[in-house]
Amino acid sequence: SGKYVESHTGALPADYPLDPMDRFSVGYEHVLQIDRHEPWTDNAILPVLERIGPRWVTHELASSSWAQKKERIVLQTKFGLAYL
Repeated sequence: SGKYVESHTGALPADYPLDPMDRFSVGYEHVLQIDRHEPWTDNAILPVLERIGPRWVTHELASSSWAQKKERIVLQTKFGLAYL
């Protein structure tokens, strides 16, 4: 999402809606472009989590179905995150 963030920083779009519900929709889509809520697939995150020592880890993963949600949780926990 780095390239997206770099190209969308500093100002609201010229066509930013006035209606609050439309703004919510645009804002929500914008946030999902920055944080896609996809599973971690790299053990490089483990030293960070070990140093923080969280009591709980929340799997905040986007999905279009329960089956896809389960697949993403399995994928994320496969990379050693289940023990935290």
